[in-house]
Amino acid sequence: MTEVTKSERIRQLAAEGISRSDIARELGVRYQFVYNVLKAASIEPADPKPALIKSPVSEEGLTIAEAKRRLALTFGVDPGAITITVQG
Repeated sequence: MTEVTKSERIRQLAAEGISRSDIARELGVRYQFVYNVLKAASIEPADPKPALIKSPVSEEGLTIAEAKRRLALTFGVDPGAITITVQG
């Protein structure tokens, strides 16, 4: 089996239109490394595609308590400061 180097993978992802910062994040390397690899290969940044958001898929709905906890973590506030309104 042929192993793909990080530099090769960077070039592949760039060809798919993935942004430099998303490539760096995905591969666990510094942005500057991605920039240098693409510059050395004379690859210009393409129109970036939206980043794929990897999130766990659950068959169960999200509870209000869990939603408050996650929102509080995201915004750096106490869960008690989060108010959720459900309409429908």
